[in-house]
Amino acid sequence: MRQADGETGEAAASSSRPLQAALETATILMREHGLHGWTVRLDNARRRAGQCDYRRREISLSRHYVRHAEDDHIRDTILHEIAHALVGPRHGHDVVWRRKARDIGCSATRCHTLNFASEPWVMRCPEGCFEVGRHRRKAGLVCAQCRAPVEFVRAEFVAAEAGDG
Repeated sequence: MRQADGETGEAAASSSRPLQAALETATILMREHGLHGWTVRLDNARRRAGQCDYRRREISLSRHYVRHAEDDHIRDTILHEIAHALVGPRHGHDVVWRRKARDIGCSATRCHTLNFASEPWVMRCPEGCFEVGRHRRKAGLVCAQCRAPVEFVRAEFVAAEAGDG
């Protein structure tokens, strides 16, 4: 058995259980709060936990987040996005959104603190001016200090160079 994300057999089944459970929880909560005609899906986001797309009438959850977060955090994220859907696109995280979020049982906090997807790349200046983790590579960047073209190195290689792995 091969899954869309490249996992096979038992590993795929065990990693898909929390994903399926999150989708089921979201579907139930969306129905309970009157979001008829809305859908829920998983996405590949690595820096955010969830998103509300008003135009598509869709709530998406990061599969990376769902695999690493506790059930109560996932539920809170789902309620966070449902609150966005209920108040509409002009409210962001304002007082109207916070009131609605609390009314439906959400903590009404803006950001999670879980680091669920480590940066696979290190962007660094070859002259040693800086070094920072990144999720994606981008061509044509130069160091703001010395103007040298920056380089991207796999994070595991940088850790090995430093003697951490």
